[in-house]
Amino acid sequence: MNKIRYPAVAGSFYEGTKESLIKRLEWCFKHKLGPGKLPSKTIEINERVIGIISPHAGYIYSGPIAAHGYYEISRRPKAHVYVLIGPNHHGIGAPIAISKADLWRTPLGDVKVDHEIAKKLIDISKLIEYDDEAHMYEHSVEVQIPFLQYVLTGEINIVPISMLLQNPDISKEIGNALYKLSKKENIYITVIASTDFTHYEPHEIAKRKDKMAIDCILKGDYK
Repeated sequence: MNKIRYPAVAGSFYEGTKESLIKRLEWCFKHKLGPGKLPSKTIEINERVIGIISPHAGYIYSGPIAAHGYYEISRRPKAHVYVLIGPNHHGIGAPIAISKADLWRTPLGDVKVDHEIAKKLIDISKLIEYDDEAHMYEHSVEVQIPFLQYVLTGEINIVPISMLLQNPDISKEIGNALYKLSKKENIYITVIASTDFTHYEPHEIAKRKDKMAIDCILKGDYK
């Protein structure tokens, strides 16, 4: 019997029924702060998406911004596996935790946890371990999944990772582990890094602060 991770924030961070959730996702994509259009149904760009950074607030707040990254995913070839990495807001569970569930459920259905990839990742980096407690109440990974379900067709494979420890050395090791795994197994991995950047500040201040971080990301200056 499959072990299912049931949604923790359906009905709060996003709508709790399939019909209402689809309407909200359409709103995110069509919003003036979003892409302004629904995701593509065909491959328009034949190059891989190595990763996106996606916010994890409630959809009414950050959904249109999240839609930009998923719109780009919809235009490109489908990855073998989507590694979803989000912060641990609750402070419980293992420091770097992969869910032991077989399926993650949302109002749009189930996505499969790729345990073959997860186990190989754990073998490469001893910092990563299986732990469900870290994922029990956490929203940062969960809120990304309905977007994936909306823009992709067919089976979706994920590896959900909750990060309580987020210092540069640990972050580098996880990045290296993902790189080694993709090369060793010759698989196409897309990383979805779940983070909100600036909270609750005026637009110009947020823009200035976030640009400092974005510039470092673009330069590869992880520290």
